[in-house]
This record gives sequence, C-alpha cells and structure tokens, in this order.
Amino acid sequence: MKKMKRLFVMLVVALLTFTTMVPVNAASKKVISKTKVRSIVEKNTTALKDKKLTMELETDHGVKYYEVEGKTSARKYEFEIDAYSGKILAREWKLRKITKGKKKLTKSQARKVIDKKVVARKSQKNYKVEKDYEKGILCYEIEFKTKTRKYEVIVNATTGTIYKLEWDLLKKKK
Repeated sequence: MKKMKRLFVMLVVALLTFTTMVPVNAASKKVISKTKVRSIVEKNTTALKDKKLTMELETDHGVKYYEVEGKTSARKYEFEIDAYSGKILAREWKLRKITKGKKKLTKSQARKVIDKKVVARKSQKNYKVEKDYEKGILCYEIEFKTKTRKYEVIVNATTGTIYKLEWDLLKKKK
C-alpha cells in the first residue's frame, strides 16, 4: 500500500511539473529587440532596408513571435519571427499590383515557372495545383511541402510571373 501511495505522489508531482513548464521560447529568455528584428528582416530582404516596418508582438499556441510588415513600390512583405531566437517562422511577399497579359499558361507551364524561381520546389511532396482568380485575373495556386516548410505560390496565368510566394515552417516550436 505504501508503494502505491508513493507511486501516486510521484505521478502527481511529475504531472504538475510537466503541466507548469513554459514553452521552449519561454519567458525565462529575453525577447529580442525591435532593432534586432529589423536587422533580421533587412538581411533576409534587402529591398526593405531603411523602409518603414510595422512590428507587433503576438502569441499563438504558446509561441511568441513578431509579426512584421513592410512595403516597397512593387511588393508587400510579411514575416513571423520568433521573439526569442530570431528565427523566421513564416515569410510572404505579394506583388502590390497584378496585371493582365496575353499568355495562357497551362498547369505544367506554371509548375515550370516555380521550378525556375523556387529552389525548394525540387524536393517537394504533396504537390497541388488549382485555378484561381486574383483581382479578376486567372492564376494558378500551387501548394507543396518540403521536409521543413509548406509553400503556397500563385502564378499569374496571363503573364507567367509569380504574384505571391508564401512559406511557413511545418513545426513551429512551442
């Protein structure tokens, strides 16, 4: 009976210990500064150097991150950056304008556009292509995964240009 009681106490202590643990990017560490976040963004996307950036500290599923937005004359950028490590968790860019052209790309031609521009496409899994419209213009929305990321790419079917490129890490640390 004593062994059962002792085992029960040990289980309760273990349970309490694990349920009160803080996530990996936890409050025991210091949040990186906005200056550091800016340098990470500018290093990743030189077009945003000295541009106005908006930054908000967010928390999602126990992960604290900076949501960062910036614009150039041609593109709008969005980042999610881990607030403790500075690791980029997600990145997206989108053309600010979409124009209609005279081409009519097929699905396989749209895939070739991505093969040339998105290096990770060559190690992809679960490839999916669908027709879609962006601001009234025919596009192909292409989704695929690699070992570490999930991608969404939109190719303008009338010009053959990439309109949007987005990726997210598959496993965001908690």
